[in-house]
Amino acid sequence: MRVEGDTCNGNPMFGISLSKILLTAAVVFAVWYGFKYLGRLARPSSRSGDDGGSAAADTVEDLRKCEVCGAFVAPGVAPTCGRGDCLHR
Repeated sequence: MRVEGDTCNGNPMFGISLSKILLTAAVVFAVWYGFKYLGRLARPSSRSGDDGGSAAADTVEDLRKCEVCGAFVAPGVAPTCGRGDCLHR
């Protein structure tokens, strides 16, 4: 006994067909590249030459090891480590 609506022109309703595979691949492709495009829009472009950063962020300062406490600190702007004999108070 056949139930109405379980087939469409003799083909199973939930069967795999070439058109369904191609449609699924196209949807996956569109979503994948859509997210890549939106990710590029969210990041600032570094090709324009202006990276948007400040000059202070580009400077590098060498750290020196404290002879008393052994901590690595930036000369001149080192916070205290809490030890009384530390040179960086």
